[in-house]
Amino acid sequence: MKKALIILSIVLSFNSFSDVVVITEDKEVGNYFKQKVNDVKVINIQSEKDAKNEINQDAIKEVIELSKKEFNEISKIKINEKSKNIFLESIKYFYRDKEKMRDLLLKSVKEDKNNYLAYFYLGYYEQYLNNNPKQAVKYYEQVIKINPEYPMAYNNLSDSYEEIGNRNEVEKIRKKLTSLFPDFPETYYQAGMKYRKEKNFLKSTESFEIAIEKYKNLSNTKFYTYLGSDLREEYIMDAELYIITNYLNTKNFLKALDYFSTVYPSMKQKKYAKLSYIIEALESYNERVIKSKNINEYKQNLKKIQKFNLQ
Repeated sequence: MKKALIILSIVLSFNSFSDVVVITEDKEVGNYFKQKVNDVKVINIQSEKDAKNEINQDAIKEVIELSKKEFNEISKIKINEKSKNIFLESIKYFYRDKEKMRDLLLKSVKEDKNNYLAYFYLGYYEQYLNNNPKQAVKYYEQVIKINPEYPMAYNNLSDSYEEIGNRNEVEKIRKKLTSLFPDFPETYYQAGMKYRKEKNFLKSTESFEIAIEKYKNLSNTKFYTYLGSDLREEYIMDAELYIITNYLNTKNFLKALDYFSTVYPSMKQKKYAKLSYIIEALESYNERVIKSKNINEYKQNLKKIQKFNLQ
């Protein structure tokens, strides 16, 4: 049996502990302390690793299925089966061996120069996993050359140019995105981010609202293969978070609070990771800005905020 690391904050007696945290890689150890110690908190490292691995595997399966649909249902580009299969094999290594994934992607494009998805993921590798946006640009441009109807290539290409610092290219590509793919949600999400940087919070909110509607309607468009369902929900909630902070940035606290009230149930149900951040932002604004101006309004706001239960 593996050893457990036990952190004891307060020892009350020989057989009774309070505020005990047990950190272990062994499920049996955790269960033992749950039975023997009152108010114990067990952090099972292996269980958390297993849970994360399970989530990753589910995400990989979804990407593979969506890629198959892209190849077979959406794309007009002919790609040989061997290249497709090598590409699909590469995705299995996305979380566990990025170099192996890259090598298989290179093998895939060597097998068929028309495999634009392999080029796209090579761009992704260079941009996000290898910190080489200049090389990523070359791969994304190759994707567009092969398949000018694949919007994510334009989206990631604009991000790579932004990392390089080429604002002119960023603007040109984003305008092209809007004209070529008016139903593509990333176009509006990126616009929302752009306007936020420029502190044009009204236009930013308008763009995020359009992006949310486009995300929700994604399954009815030809772009449904680019994004899995879990990520789509996360992007929707991220856009909602930005809308709330936009309201706070324009000193419109009540709008922020009302908007959060409408999206909170869904965020809680989906266990949105940034939920506590939103509540803290509302609490902080209420404390720093409202309290000194109107103590009664502050107290009313505080009651509303305290109703949001994270348990």
